[in-house]
Amino acid sequence: MEESARLLNHRGSWRIEDPAPEVPLPEIQLISDRTKALIFRSSSPLLESDFVQIYGVTTILAGLEHHFTNFMTAFGQLRSIEEPFPHAILHEAVAWLNRVGQLNAFRKSSLITKHVPMNDAPTIEYVMPFRNKHAAHRSVDDPKRSEDAHTRPLHALMFSDLGWRIWTPREAGQLPGIDIKQTHYLAFQIRLNGPESRNLVIERDHPKVLKEGYKLIEALLRLS
Repeated sequence: MEESARLLNHRGSWRIEDPAPEVPLPEIQLISDRTKALIFRSSSPLLESDFVQIYGVTTILAGLEHHFTNFMTAFGQLRSIEEPFPHAILHEAVAWLNRVGQLNAFRKSSLITKHVPMNDAPTIEYVMPFRNKHAAHRSVDDPKRSEDAHTRPLHALMFSDLGWRIWTPREAGQLPGIDIKQTHYLAFQIRLNGPESRNLVIERDHPKVLKEGYKLIEALLRLS
């Protein structure tokens, strides 16, 4: 059993390819492909003992890219802020959050805490309450003692047909006479304990989450 586990987790047991063999890592556009190339080109000994766990992060990153693309496609189909939101916006937002949850679990795994004890990921940490209170399960169904009876239904509304939407200005500010989708981000808001609330802006936060995930793998393979 130990030998089979060792072989399973050894990079030599798997046939992987560099998705862009002639391209420098910083120039590979898709983060999931850049991560695959990084792993392929790495000589870290961890790839001989923990390959499945490490390489699997490329699937998590690809999932984030997939759901983000679908989210933005659905967002582009929204013709006005008065019409009901396409269901795909809500479904893809929840799916995206669950992939963030997987990435965060990897970040907190013993593999990472042992080899990369300092692994700041502020965007992932900021996003996680949205995943924990609605996407992984709804807090109204599995409440924590610290959550009051008013907050839990608000969590349940975040990605439901009944929920409200928030439009937050893009960096350039609002320009008169232009579609609100061009001047504002779509945001989802969560109420935390007490008066604190957070806005999730997937369009803005997605590239930051990918960057933090890539840097985590980069640091792991470099420091191990």
